Amino acid sequence: MTSFVNLSTPRAPKTPEPGGLRLRSVSRVVAVLFVTTMLAGMVDAYAVAPRLEAASNVDAALATQLVVGALCVIFMAIGVVGIATTLYPVLRPHGETVAVTYVAFRAMEGVLLSAGAVGYLALASGDVGLGPDSFGVAVAWVISVKTVSFLVAMTLLGVGGTLMCRLLGTSGLTPRWLSWWGVLGYVSLLVSAVLGLAGIGDATAQLLYVVGGVWELVVFPGWLLAKGLRTLRTDDRELGRSIQH
Repeated sequence: MTSFVNLSTPRAPKTPEPGGLRLRSVSRVVAVLFVTTMLAGMVDAYAVAPRLEAASNVDAALATQLVVGALCVIFMAIGVVGIATTLYPVLRPHGETVAVTYVAFRAMEGVLLSAGAVGYLALASGDVGLGPDSFGVAVAWVISVKTVSFLVAMTLLGVGGTLMCRLLGTSGLTPRWLSWWGVLGYVSLLVSAVLGLAGIGDATAQLLYVVGGVWELVVFPGWLLAKGLRTLRTDDRELGRSIQH
């Protein structure tokens, strides 16, 4: 009986890409932070701020809402910094300047957002010594400071987010279409914030803000949870180098 020997090279067992598990964890944390910070901001914008604008005095119910709003703003401020610091070790090997800039801009964003929480807590505590006649003036001042701080924060986010998204695409961490969608969203957010600071184009500014908001709330977190950040395989890198040369 003739025996046959398999001379073909055996296939190596598949092993996870280096850092794959870490990227998966980072993806999940970043996705959760994007969604929860956006939701916290929406609670403040659509539930607390309108109630304050319509109020004539701070009663117990409004004071509670202001505290809730302040906590939402503080959570949002901490969360945006958390997004940047979580992404930093992943972004740094592909572009240290962009990674550091993104962390710095989001840290400044967090500080600016916190201004709104300070105003809320001051009104809720009743320590500002307001009479009935001066209450409206104080509310207008708090809302004005909070709005301007928010728009400056969104300006910083527009610049930092644009740089971050471009790096995501050029590094291969995300598909190009996803990164360019993010670039479009953050550029739209930047234009929206500038228009808001200039006091013009209110409806247009809101529409532009939605473009970036949808990417942050739905598109990017959804991709991170479903697919996650990725690394290029070694053979992909070699192919890329051969094409460039």
